[in-house]
Amino acid sequence: MLTTASAVLLGVLTGHRRVVMQLIVANRHDPRTAAMAGTAVQDGLLVLDLPDGTFADVVRAGHRRALMAYRNAHYDPYRMMALREEVGRERGAPVDLSAYFNDTRTAAHWPNLPRVEPAGDPAAVAALTERTRFFLVGAWDAVDATVFFATGPATNTCQLYLLTDTACLPRSTAYALLGGVERLLVRAVAEEVALDEIAELCGIVPIERPAVREAAFPGTPEGGPATTRSREVAGDHA
Repeated sequence: MLTTASAVLLGVLTGHRRVVMQLIVANRHDPRTAAMAGTAVQDGLLVLDLPDGTFADVVRAGHRRALMAYRNAHYDPYRMMALREEVGRERGAPVDLSAYFNDTRTAAHWPNLPRVEPAGDPAAVAALTERTRFFLVGAWDAVDATVFFATGPATNTCQLYLLTDTACLPRSTAYALLGGVERLLVRAVAEEVALDEIAELCGIVPIERPAVREAAFPGTPEGGPATTRSREVAGDHA
C-alpha cells in the first residue's frame, strides 16, 4: 500500500496516468547466490496504470504489479543496460527510470505500533496523525534519482523518507508528498477514496503540462541551473 500510495501521488503530481518506478529488490533467494559473500540487490520495474475508480482499485493492481517486479528482478545487468539504450534510441531520448521505492523494513509489518481502541477504528487511527513529525535528513550533490521513497527500519512507527532532486521537486513538494501519503492511507481506512479526489485531499498541486522549461530557465539545459541542483532527503514518521 505504501508503494502504491507513493506511485499514485507521483502520478497526481506529474499528470501521468502511467507511473513507472524502480523497486529495490533483494535477490538472495537463488541457491547459487545463497552463500555468496557480497550484496545481491537489483532493481525491479513497477509499471502501474492509474485507472478511473478508487484508490482501493489501484492498490489491488499495484499489489499484482509489485509482485511481478519482485519476481522478475533477477537479470543480466549488462543486457538490461543494452535494452535501455536500444529503447532510448528508438524513442529519441534516454529512458527515465529515476523514480524509486525501497522497502527497507526487516519484517513484513510493524509489530510494535501503538494500540488503537477500538481496533481499526477510523477516528482513533486518524488521531494518531497528531504524532506525525517531518524533518530534513540532509542533502547530496549527486544521486541517481529524481524521486526516491524509502521506508525506515523502526518497528513502532511508519518511517517514510523521500529523496528528491530539488531542480525538479523543491523541499515543500517533498513534504507535501510525504504528508499526502499519510492522509491518503488514513482516509482509505474509513472510506473509499476516488482517484480524482486525491489531489485536493492530499494538498498536491499538479504540475502544469506541458511545462515550459525554457521560459523558466532560458538558455539552460533541461535540468535547470546547476547551481540550484541538489538531492535532499526528507522524512516523516507517524
